[in-house]
Amino acid sequence: MTSTLPITACGESIEAALGDPFDAAGPMPADAVLAADEMRRLADGAEDLLDTARLNAAFVPAALGGTLRSVPDLIGALRPVFARDASLGLGYGVTTLMAGLNVWTAGDAAQQASLANTILDGGKVSVAYHELDHGNDFSSNEMRAVESEGGYLLEGRKEVINNAHRASAAVVFARTDDRPGRSHSLFLVDLTDTTRTVGRLPRFPTTALRGVTLSGFDFDRHPVRTADLVGARGTGAEIALRSFQVSRTVMASAGIGPVDMALHIASSFAAQRVLRGRTVDSLEHARTNIALAHALLLATDAMVGSVARRIHSNPDAVATHTAAAKYLAPQLLEQAMEYLAVVLGARFYLRSGPSGLFGKHFRDVGPIGIGHAGGTSCLLSILPHLPRLTRDAETGTTAEHLFTPTTTGGDIPFDRLRIGVPVGDPYLAGLPSALAALHDAGSGGGGSVATTARTLPAFGDAARGLARTELGIDAGPRPMAVAARYCELLAIAAATGHHLVSPDPFTAVWARLAVAAIEARRTGLRPDVDIADVDTVFDELTQRTRTGRSHCLDAAPVLRSIPQEKQ
Repeated sequence: MTSTLPITACGESIEAALGDPFDAAGPMPADAVLAADEMRRLADGAEDLLDTARLNAAFVPAALGGTLRSVPDLIGALRPVFARDASLGLGYGVTTLMAGLNVWTAGDAAQQASLANTILDGGKVSVAYHELDHGNDFSSNEMRAVESEGGYLLEGRKEVINNAHRASAAVVFARTDDRPGRSHSLFLVDLTDTTRTVGRLPRFPTTALRGVTLSGFDFDRHPVRTADLVGARGTGAEIALRSFQVSRTVMASAGIGPVDMALHIASSFAAQRVLRGRTVDSLEHARTNIALAHALLLATDAMVGSVARRIHSNPDAVATHTAAAKYLAPQLLEQAMEYLAVVLGARFYLRSGPSGLFGKHFRDVGPIGIGHAGGTSCLLSILPHLPRLTRDAETGTTAEHLFTPTTTGGDIPFDRLRIGVPVGDPYLAGLPSALAALHDAGSGGGGSVATTARTLPAFGDAARGLARTELGIDAGPRPMAVAARYCELLAIAAATGHHLVSPDPFTAVWARLAVAAIEARRTGLRPDVDIADVDTVFDELTQRTRTGRSHCLDAAPVLRSIPQEKQ
């Protein structure tokens, strides 16, 4: 099968370092992860394992001494971590990565070198955007940076900040002007001194991601130098939005590892659990739920992989795609977990034993993007561009180039990231031909594919018909629904487009199931699927579970023994 987001050499080393989660004698067994989660912390030694594997270097560009070159490679390196514990993935490095991206995008040489050394030496860096009173509305943030001799004085609080209790540096978003427009700036703040001008706020408890330590900063006229200003004064929002194109994509991928692991647990359970003389995996309803979950995982993988590569090939035209992926990926993966939870029944509530890791992942997948822009924020960033995206899209062209796995062609082009969008969306342009090819690939299970094709003209009309008054932050339900539909069509384009470049029978089958599952979200009805398609996907998944391969597009070898269920 063609690989879209391969487990890279770094990912392979991380997989090996963390070991088999179902081996009680392994370096990071699931029981230890679950026990630590109950105590709201990370498993003992987990971060040491990642230090030894030098995962921190993956957050620093290669030109600055790290190993960061491509977004797909970074996603591949992080996937094994999130597959074991999403709290570890967030706490160990993604927050540091998010902070660093602002500096790699707009910082000067001295700032980049300083931050690179901090990260490579094992330091944690927080990114301080949020204030509880304003959520994702950065333009309303109140914390100030007041000009003083030689620099600025930081005054105010930042709350719900990951790793604030132990960060040795932070990228802080602060108001530097009251006038609309360029009113906020970013500062790289050294937190290693012993002054009392930076207070560390108490921890905010969470019901999921219990190992993530969210607290905050209380700045009391904390001095920073003019040299600590990242980019030009007043460009904080612009820099953040440019860097979000990378971090949104990484966060869109964060749930892939947990759902991959959940499929392994659910299929293992279904093969062992006996009800009225039959194993669960012989029941059509259970097989269908597992197959639909697998199809949604593969579609999400295809969508994120395509967007990740596009950051390299078209950095000036990917902003809406990264926002769409960040909005929809968590929802598709949550839906996959819902399907699997039905198969496990009451077992998915368990907090220990073979099914305990499933329960933890079920709780964690939904809020996995905590600390980053939320779904509504992503839709609002897409909304103003919808009329433009659906205009002159050259409908009927093919879009194989969007899905063909190729080398990314060099390092992440931070200096070329833009927040504007061109006229016409290539995914929408190629979707009709991709849907037609998928429909022609099989005789059954294509009802949802045909339905999608029929609704495309109405979507275009609705998007182009939006009035300017409907495109702002006070948008009502109708324009927001159009923006959400755009995100769904991106995922459908990814599934059908992957079939264009990998037209084998299995790809056609899972793509049809994925389209059915995505379309069923709008109707609230059971997906319209063919049982032969279900059996094909289920049999492939079962074979991967037995042979120790991932359920992602790459089907990579993974360290997973079969967890034994007590009957």
